[in-house]
Amino acid sequence: RIQQIRDERRNMKISIPLFLAMIASHEASATNQRTTGGRRLGKFSKPCTAVLVDVQYQANAEVNLVDKRYLACLTDDGSTYKVKAANQNFLKENFENGAFKSGETDLTFGNDAVLDSVTNEISSKSPPGLAKKSWESGRKLAVTSGKKSVLVVRVVASDDSTSASDTDLGNSVFGNNVDSVNLSSQYAACSHNKLEFVKAADKFGTEDANSIKDGVVTVTVSTTVAEGDGPMRNAITAKLNSVFNVSSPNQLANHVMYCLPPGTMNGIAYAYINSWMSVYSDYWCTYVSAQMHEIGHNLNMAHANEGTTNYDDQSGMMGYSYSSSDSPVMCFNSAKSWQFGWYDQRHQILDANSNRAYLGKLVPILDDPDITTGDPMIIKIETGTNADYFINFNRKLGFNSGTVEGGNQVLVTVAGNGDSYVQSNLQAKLSAGQAWDATVG
Repeated sequence: RIQQIRDERRNMKISIPLFLAMIASHEASATNQRTTGGRRLGKFSKPCTAVLVDVQYQANAEVNLVDKRYLACLTDDGSTYKVKAANQNFLKENFENGAFKSGETDLTFGNDAVLDSVTNEISSKSPPGLAKKSWESGRKLAVTSGKKSVLVVRVVASDDSTSASDTDLGNSVFGNNVDSVNLSSQYAACSHNKLEFVKAADKFGTEDANSIKDGVVTVTVSTTVAEGDGPMRNAITAKLNSVFNVSSPNQLANHVMYCLPPGTMNGIAYAYINSWMSVYSDYWCTYVSAQMHEIGHNLNMAHANEGTTNYDDQSGMMGYSYSSSDSPVMCFNSAKSWQFGWYDQRHQILDANSNRAYLGKLVPILDDPDITTGDPMIIKIETGTNADYFINFNRKLGFNSGTVEGGNQVLVTVAGNGDSYVQSNLQAKLSAGQAWDATVG
């Protein structure tokens, strides 16, 4: 049972008695290709990295789950292909509940695997083989502190182009003393400057029009909007590799944002989990919530849900995204905040099976996270299962003043153990005098 006692402006004093018991290679040679129904199919044998893809759609859009989340093959050159044989049960058994991690797993295919070069999809009779990368146990891809570079890519296709200019894209991501709320400023604020997103280094390309300037580049590709985001995405990747003489775009920056022309994709944005690429539909590349949400996926953050509705936890940025350049001004829910590790000096752990009571203040993330003698910012209740509870006081002020849900309330969220890619679910929003009970068994 969790009961909120009183609100003391910045702090919340609470009493908590708890009774909680992707494969691919490049297109095969012409001798290994065949044409079916106007499509060119190529046989493949090269390994690649398995990456989960989360596609975000407009709120209330009716979309099949298979179009919202899928497995992709990420090749060494940065090209990506949807793996059709990996259905939702396969993802759940191997990634969500299994031992494999997006971005840290090798994919292998049998001899029957073919790539449709029109749809950029890999087909095979059986699901791909999975193997942990040899460096998996000692390497962390999703580093959530320090300085990380970002490259924003504007696209000129054969029949349309990204609506925002290079300047507007740069302002929306980096601020440049023009845009007050942006990817860089909001991550810096939420992390208390522990995570800084900076501009990719300027770099001249082989074509003058394709030089990187102030973290932004415009590339021209021959694909059309009608061909869709798959072919255009890989065409952008190939162009970046060619123009800048790199083997993959992630050699240009830690994170690369592809801003596609309008109408190229069905959703509003998507990202590769525990990886470097995110993709946006036109102006969604300029909206701070979409930026933070998709880069959050790159940093191994999963969605924030409420009840039976995905994205419905609107207390933080891993819920819905909003079509606004500078709002909402908010951070992340308690489970994601714990996983980021920015406030770890002010974490407190309770054991549901023994020490399950806390009486004291619970302070918001607005406070200094490095005061080791301060009151806790986030309380984690360990249940001994794969679903722990995370509690925070969601103060609606400062860099969290735009939190859409649960402002100035104590929020209870259930997720995994706070250290991996697991979707969270908002359980309770408590005002003064309210209580909430949960049983674990």
